[in-house]
Amino acid sequence: MKKLIILSFLIFLSCKKEEQIVMLEKTIYKDSALTIFDFKANPKSDGLNSAKAKTILNQHFKQKGFLIESELDFGSYNPEEKKYFGKKAIDFIEIKPINDSATIVKYYNCEPFENGTCVQPHYAIIANTIKGNKILHEDFLPNNFVLDKITKEKRKLFLYGYYFECANQKKLQSYRIAIK
Repeated sequence: MKKLIILSFLIFLSCKKEEQIVMLEKTIYKDSALTIFDFKANPKSDGLNSAKAKTILNQHFKQKGFLIESELDFGSYNPEEKKYFGKKAIDFIEIKPINDSATIVKYYNCEPFENGTCVQPHYAIIANTIKGNKILHEDFLPNNFVLDKITKEKRKLFLYGYYFECANQKKLQSYRIAIK
């Protein structure tokens, strides 16, 4: 009987600890706003997919003198060569559609073949303008910001994400950002 009482007490205590942990994990978001729809949108949707977004991203940065990581050969790449020295490379990751007018593209902008937990992605907007798709708002979020999701709430668009401290692998502040 004593064992049953002790066991019940321990189970009761462990359940209480779980409730406290759950309560501490609740995220509190700071509200903010970001204007990205400051362009004349094309009324026709062109169905931007990952392949097309990657091409647009690569062309945009190639014109600016960046290297495209998928075009480099890892085995023969020498960062000391004159044509590569001091240049950064672009590496497409994914797209996150906002609506028919704009898509967020996530990419790396770093030294070629660089990796590690402190290499954080960058974010740009590909806009479906009257003159075609083009990148606007290059690096519109700081590269220590991690974008979790895009949602529509009460007819408004929101980005959810957080600031990330790489050195300590720590989530700093969560944000809910209204897109205008």
